[in-house]
Order: sequence, then C-alpha cells, then structure tokens
Amino acid sequence: MILHMHIIFSQDTVYVEKIIVESSYADIHSASEKVAIDSILIRANTFSTIDMLLQMQGPADIKSYGGLGNLATIQLRGTSANNTSILWNGFSLNSVTTGSADLSLLPLAYFETVELVPGASSSVYGSGTFGGALHVNNSVEFGKKFSVRLSSMLGSFKARNYSSSMNLSNNKIQYKFSIERKTAKNDYPFIDRFKPDSPQGFRDHNALQSFGFIQNLNIKVSDRSRFETGLWYSFKEKEIPELAGSFGESNKFQKDSTLKAFIKFKSFFRQSSVRLNASFVNDHLLYTDKVNGEAVDYSIYSKIQGSRITGDLTYRRYLKNITLDAALITEYISAESLNYSGTIPNETNFSLLGAGKYSGKRNSIHLNFRNEWSEISGYTPLFEFAYFQEFFSNFKAKTVISNKFRKPSFNEKYWVPGGNIHLKNESGEMIEISLDHSISISNKRHVFHGINIYGTRIRNMINWVPAGTIWTPVNIAEMEIFGLEAKVERSFQFRVSMFKFRSTYSYTSSKLFDNENQGTQLSYTPFHTNKTNLIFSHRKFIAVYSFF
Repeated sequence: MILHMHIIFSQDTVYVEKIIVESSYADIHSASEKVAIDSILIRANTFSTIDMLLQMQGPADIKSYGGLGNLATIQLRGTSANNTSILWNGFSLNSVTTGSADLSLLPLAYFETVELVPGASSSVYGSGTFGGALHVNNSVEFGKKFSVRLSSMLGSFKARNYSSSMNLSNNKIQYKFSIERKTAKNDYPFIDRFKPDSPQGFRDHNALQSFGFIQNLNIKVSDRSRFETGLWYSFKEKEIPELAGSFGESNKFQKDSTLKAFIKFKSFFRQSSVRLNASFVNDHLLYTDKVNGEAVDYSIYSKIQGSRITGDLTYRRYLKNITLDAALITEYISAESLNYSGTIPNETNFSLLGAGKYSGKRNSIHLNFRNEWSEISGYTPLFEFAYFQEFFSNFKAKTVISNKFRKPSFNEKYWVPGGNIHLKNESGEMIEISLDHSISISNKRHVFHGINIYGTRIRNMINWVPAGTIWTPVNIAEMEIFGLEAKVERSFQFRVSMFKFRSTYSYTSSKLFDNENQGTQLSYTPFHTNKTNLIFSHRKFIAVYSFF
C-alpha cells in the first residue's frame, strides 16, 4: 500500500516574447522513434524512481533485484543492460566500470521529461546502443515566475519519501532546485522456496536511506545566445540481505554517491548555430562485508571510483530543406578500484560526426556518419541511413539501416582476477521497418497505431566463461535478435478533463550462439511483453490504472 500527497503553490504562468528554440543533435538526426513517457504519469509518480515508471509504460524490460532502492537496470530489444545508453540532458550516466546504470538512483522528482529511444544509432549516441537509449531531461521555462511543489509518500514496510522543488524565473533567467529524502525498512514477507518445506520469512537487513538534490540555471544572454548549467548530487546507503536459502545473517552494506555537472552555451545566427558543451561525472561505490556483526575487520572492502569528462563542439547549417551538422566530441574516462590491483586505467576517446537531414513535403532522409577513435581500440567507423515516407495523409512508413558497437567496460578489461585487456569491441548491424497511423480531430481526440519490426546481429559478444577456477570475459558469442513492437493510443479531451488509453506489445526473440548455446533465448528475456495504461485527469486530479 502506498499513500502519497502533493501540495503545489504557484503564480499564474506568464508567457513572454518568442525565443529561439533549437533541437539537439540527437533530436534532429536520430531516426529511431522517441517514446515519450506520459507527463501525467511522471507527475503522478514523483515519489518513484525511473525504473518504477518504466515498468508501467514503454517497451523496456526492467530488472529489479529486490525491494525499494535495490539495483535496477534497463534492457531494450533483447540486449544486456550495458547496451542501453542513459543520458541526462544529453550527457552519459553509464558507469565507466560496468557500462550500465542503476535506475534506482534516478528520482522522478528531478525530471520533467523521460524518453525511450529503442534501437538508437551508434552514429549519433556512440558506444553501447544495441538496445537503445534513455533520456531524462530538465525543461527550460522562462517567464514562469514562481512555483513550489511539496510531495510526501508513506508506504508499507516503513517506506517514506519527501521531496520538494522550487522554480523561479523571469524573461532572462530560470533557476530550479529539487531535493529528495527517502527511507525504507523493506522487511517484507516472502516464501523461501530454497529452504526445506518452503517456510515464510521476512526479508531482514534490507533497509534503505538516500538523499540528493539537483539544480539547473538557464540564462538568456541575448535573443540569440543562451547559457545553461546543472549540478546533481546523490547519496544512497543500502543494506544487502542474504540470498534466499541462507541460514546466516547478512552484514553486507553498499554505499553509492555521485556528483554530476554540465555547462552548455548556444549561439544562433541567421542560418547557422554553434553549441559548446562540457560535463563531469564522478561515481563512488563502497561494498563491505563482515564475518559477523561483532567483527572489527572487513572480510570484503571493495571501493570503486569512476570519472568521465566530456566536451563537444557542434556547428549547424540550415539550407532550404536541409539541416547539416558537424561535431567534435572528446571524452576522458578513468577509474580506481582495489580489484584492479593498483592499476588506474584511463582512456581518451575522440569522435568526429557529420549528419544531414533532408525534409520534403511528404518524405525525409537521414544520413549520419561517425568516426570514433580510441587509443585502445583505434578507429571505429559508424553510419545510419533512414528514409521516411508519408502517404494517404495519415500514414507514415520508415526504413532504417545502421551499424553499432560497444566498447568493453573497465571491469571486463581490468578486474582481478579474470579481466581481459585483449577484448575486442562488440559490433553488428540493425535494420528496422515501421508503419504508423495517426488521426487528430480538432485537438480534442487523438488516435495512434504503430508497428515496428527490427532485426539486429551482434558479433564478438562478450561473455564471462570459466577458465579453471576463475571466470574471464571473452569475445566468444554472437546474438541474433528479431523483434516486433506494436502500440495503440487513444485520447479524448473534454473541457478540463482528459482520458487516455495506451497499450504496447513487444515480441522479442534474442538468440545466443556460443560454445554452450546454439540459438538459446537470452536469460531473463521474455518473448512477450504487454503494458497497458488507463489515465484520467481533471484539473489537478489524476487517476492511473496500469497493467503489465
């Protein structure tokens, strides 16, 4: 059972003069469908984290390892968690050590928009997008003078969540600050089927406490220039319970903390624009264990720190029906861990991007190139071609062809024992065909039907295999993925009331080929998935029913 309350104070929104708004590189040139999570669902779940929201809507498969606050990862289109790129306002959140991201560290109270991009192109996003990408973004709203939101949640097993946000802006400056505090005992009952007679017990040593804040500052320097900056800090401490079937008591703890920051500067000219971006991410993880609660020394003391610094410069040119972009991206990543035996691995990567989009009356063409260079793996050329065609006024068809890759993570290369510094990049191709049908009637009724069919092949896939008494990662596997995604949406608005129906269905065949598997479905990847939402809103009242 969950009880939550929202209190909102705000002045009336004041609309100011028109300002220049320009889409990002990914928004313009990525040909993959962007699945926007309903803003009503986001507002109704501000006490939740991203993983809990994506369990209700979108074509993502969420793996959650226990109760509130436990590790949660995302899988798209039958791939592993390190093949989905997670981005905050366009900057990567994926760990440099594991290659994936923990969604339980992403509170919904911090973000205004959440978008899934299944099958996102490596020529746009870079490494690790065989599954796709996930965007969590903060919006820019000049002129909305002042608003404050207070939210609280009380749940079963002593779950508590308190959050607050403030938005202050005028015609030139916007400042937003959000803060959140979360605790939970997580001592829920469960049946332990790994013990004789399957007794019922309670999950012990499973408590959570977390704290974090995020702030964004946007300055309209002039009508043609804008400066943005953001800062995000979070801390989580989690007790790790014993595995099911165990008769002992757990003394395991995990502490996660992260500091993220970015700056953006945009300048617009008559037929062109220039963007300069930079970001910094620093992640800390401490995992400890003791033989018993009275022990002074740790039996396990694992401390991991990972850092990423990025910078990019983008130039855009507008022609009559064509948008051209050129970009240079630099990235420096490093990590420290006792499990790397004193080695402090670091890499410097450079990417040169070029993209063009032609927009006709009833068709459009995307052509993207990327040449990525790493001092470890050398050059990796990438491309994407896409063709869109509208017909019968309400139908749109799309064909996309692209190649993809994923660089090995630091853990896969440097972990002791078992790391393999000789690993190659995973590589492969994707082809996708889609057909959409939409009807809008007087902005009050909307009907949408869509279907995507895709196929992906991954070569040099990295698997951990036994080598004597230890496990080591090797490029031993291939994967063939075939899938279908179907979506139906209905919405109806009457005065200040809105009703929405949304249902998605996914079929995923993810076949693994290695020394032990010849066409075996990837573990924990369902063939069939359905998510259905019924949403009713009336002014500030929201009611949501979800089936998944």
